[in-house]
Amino acid sequence: MKRVFTTFILAAIGSFAIAQAPFTIVRPADGSRVREVVHVLIPKAAVPPGGYIGIYAQGKFIEATILPTDRTGKFYVYGLDTQARHLADGPLNLEAVLFENYQDTPRIINRSSVQLTLENSAAGFLPPGGVVLRYSWPMGIQYTYTVYHETKIEQGTSTDNSNGGRAASQSADVESFRQLFEVDNHYENGDGLVRAQLLPLPGHHRILVSVDNDPTPTYHDESSALSVFLRLTDTGLQRWGAVPYASPMPGTSGGGSTPEDLFGVQPLPSLPYKRVRPGSSWATRFQDGSFDLSKIYEVNSIVQHFPERGDFIDVEWQMGHPCAHIINSIQAGIQSDESKLLEKQNADFTGNKLEVKQEFWFALDKHVVLKSVETITQEENVSFENNFGGAGASGGPGVPSGGPMGGRKGDIGPSNSGGNLGGASSVIKPLGDLQLKGGGRGMKGGAPGFAAQGGPGTGGIAGFGRQGSGSGAPATSGFQRVTDEYTYILEQ
Repeated sequence: MKRVFTTFILAAIGSFAIAQAPFTIVRPADGSRVREVVHVLIPKAAVPPGGYIGIYAQGKFIEATILPTDRTGKFYVYGLDTQARHLADGPLNLEAVLFENYQDTPRIINRSSVQLTLENSAAGFLPPGGVVLRYSWPMGIQYTYTVYHETKIEQGTSTDNSNGGRAASQSADVESFRQLFEVDNHYENGDGLVRAQLLPLPGHHRILVSVDNDPTPTYHDESSALSVFLRLTDTGLQRWGAVPYASPMPGTSGGGSTPEDLFGVQPLPSLPYKRVRPGSSWATRFQDGSFDLSKIYEVNSIVQHFPERGDFIDVEWQMGHPCAHIINSIQAGIQSDESKLLEKQNADFTGNKLEVKQEFWFALDKHVVLKSVETITQEENVSFENNFGGAGASGGPGVPSGGPMGGRKGDIGPSNSGGNLGGASSVIKPLGDLQLKGGGRGMKGGAPGFAAQGGPGTGGIAGFGRQGSGSGAPATSGFQRVTDEYTYILEQ
């Protein structure tokens, strides 16, 4: 009996040993050339219960985590985004380290490494004399982008700011939807007739967006999203834009637009008019969706333009394609003696200002934007009664004539003006409607080149929201920074 029992124990130990796989990086193979996101595969059977994996690049710690498995369930997989981590091209040492907790202290069990060559640069696709970037607008093609929008709000008091304090931060207004651009015609001069429309996410029948008079994202039925048309040049600039008239079917009442309709368009980024190469800069125009809802079927433009600067950053791989990496940007602000002093002190807030940055990757082979990240950051002086709500502050002076207007990038939203529609309609809110505002989001700014006065807000927190229900304490001087980030990713 004793011998049988011993044999059974030995057999069990042998089975356990067979089940263990060596801890090694299976993929990528040693010596591989890699780019963009590197997927690191490690046998699942090599990681004991309670074990976790740390990733190192060039000897520097990246992250330690419990990894998900791949589709087969046999391997743990870690996606190392070499571009987001700003890893330099060239030799790349990638190491995976197996940890376990021993007496509440991480202990290394095993490690494995591979030597790779990182090649994110696509400079080889750039002609020696530079490149002319143009949209091709092939008739019948559809470009559908998934759009992610997130707002970050930061606030602080003037006293803390002058003493080196940093603003408190919170995130709000997370939403996602899709934007369709369909090319209905291609003209001999290179222009394209493009139909733009909002779409729900795949598998959904409603669109989650925030609207002008309610910044909280709400759902809208997909049937309420109507089309607009733009004739665009091969650099993406609008020649004209229009909203098609919707006639009622015979025997039915009504016609035109209704308060529930959504017209959504944020044009694609403008391309440089000249031949460019990394290091080039040029004057270009930012286009923001805007038209007069009271004359919705009379307008011949549905965008407004603001001057901006374009910079060619590099040629690099993005989403599997060689791309021109470009940043278009606008900066405007109010300089005063106080703001200059705050700048010298490296203060968090130095005065009312606005920055719009449009960073995008234009595919050299597909002639279309694959990814765009648009960031609108607005800083302003505010006053508030307490930490839970307060009256909006007066807005600062408007941007000088010819420059950009202050404010957030347009959300999709109904206007309160009825006009000849007999009701409100919906449209991308123009950037100029929110000049260096004071109180809440719902405010209107002044005309270009004129001072803007803000009013009480309609949002949610101090100086940025509905009037607070405080006890009437004296107003506190402070500042607010609102950052809206819109990420457009082309569905492939």
